Amino acid sequence: MFLPSERIISDEFSGLAVALNSRASHIGIVYRDEAEEVVMLHLAFHHQLRRNELPHGYCWVNIAGIDERTKEIALAFLELVGLHSEVPYSFDMTGITFNRTTGRIQGGENGEGLTCASFIVAVLAEIGIDLIDLSDWPIDREVDLEFHRMVVEMLREMDANDHADRVSSQRNFKRMMPLEVGVAAGLPGHPHSHRDIAEIVSQAASEFATAA
Repeated sequence: MFLPSERIISDEFSGLAVALNSRASHIGIVYRDEAEEVVMLHLAFHHQLRRNELPHGYCWVNIAGIDERTKEIALAFLELVGLHSEVPYSFDMTGITFNRTTGRIQGGENGEGLTCASFIVAVLAEIGIDLIDLSDWPIDREVDLEFHRMVVEMLREMDANDHADRVSSQRNFKRMMPLEVGVAAGLPGHPHSHRDIAEIVSQAASEFATAA
């Protein structure tokens, strides 16, 4: 399902994809900009939205089922969003939107924000591409709670203590893992529920683990 970064220059690349690192622990959205350069837009961490070349060692998959007009709209909007680095990192994405004219994030005053995975879901949803159906998404998995604790510690290490306090208090959240969003993006017929993708995610996780 996922192709190595070296093949991004091939005809297989549609011009709009998602890419995961070798551990499937980070994800970004990959596109061809106006200069015909392949770039990756990704939320590295709190207030660290980055736009750079697709790193070596990443694997990617085209976003399925996107027509040319929608792709054009997406590429233009991603360029706008990439102008603003101040995207808060959080597990509660309630009320988070992006201004369609400026690309600037809206909301997040009370600890809301995005992860690298939910950033992709939120940005694409703004232009009518709904990747995920959260209705049956698991709540507070142990792996998610562990990641939540790690994020709070990292926020405190960068002296973002007020935001860390708000994130620390978040409960009953539905965290989308990078690999889950990657699989959902690559399958036609989205939005996808957790039930839709669980088996494929498990298979993909084994493949990433074997390759690592």
